[in-house]
Amino acid sequence: MFGKRVVVDSNVYISALVFGGTPRKILELAETGAYILITSDGIKIEVETVLSSKFGWSKARVAHACQKMWKVAEFVRPEYKLKIIKRDPSDNKILECAATSDAHFIITGDDDLLELNHFRNTEILNPRNFFEYLKLHGLQSSQN
Repeated sequence: MFGKRVVVDSNVYISALVFGGTPRKILELAETGAYILITSDGIKIEVETVLSSKFGWSKARVAHACQKMWKVAEFVRPEYKLKIIKRDPSDNKILECAATSDAHFIITGDDDLLELNHFRNTEILNPRNFFEYLKLHGLQSSQN
């Protein structure tokens, strides 16, 4: 087990569930215990709402698709509100989750978050770079 605490942004969950690819591989690795998946109720609600409202998924389909992820995730309750991302304040919930959980990584496709590179002691990476990091540390075969 890797032992690193990782907050995955809502957009990566949604991409994984709707389109697959590298985001799906990253979440599958969480399910195997390759790293500790950290989330919050705010992230969960956003993922489920977008799958339902934007993609037209039924409540049952959303619940079924998200079941494994939420089961393996460690839920935290952010201790305070941050106002770091101004353009889209809802992105701050990702930083709040990372701060509360002492996360090592945030995985996101969001440009506002990626521009930060780091937040406190948390490295911010896109899914491809995080997947490469996992491969570099022997947590994923290079065949995937």
